[in-house]
Amino acid sequence: MVAEPKQDNGKIIDLSGLNFELLEQYFLKTKNKNTVVQSLKDKVEKKLKQMVERNPMTVDYYKRYQEIIEEYNKAKTKL
Repeated sequence: MVAEPKQDNGKIIDLSGLNFELLEQYFLKTKNKNTVVQSLKDKVEKKLKQMVERNPMTVDYYKRYQEIIEEYNKAKTKL
């Protein structure tokens, strides 16, 4: 199971250390993939909303996230 990250307390979070292979292995072993994806999506949206509330200049990140989700959903329906 992937551990929950600690609160960042306004610090910059370095995502370069993420082990994507480990995350992929965890995801592939998970039986309820839709639940995992929805949980991750909810956490990302919550964090982005917090960022926008603290600093309205970060609204571009939230907009780009929404565009990525929309593009993914469009590509998924074409399959």
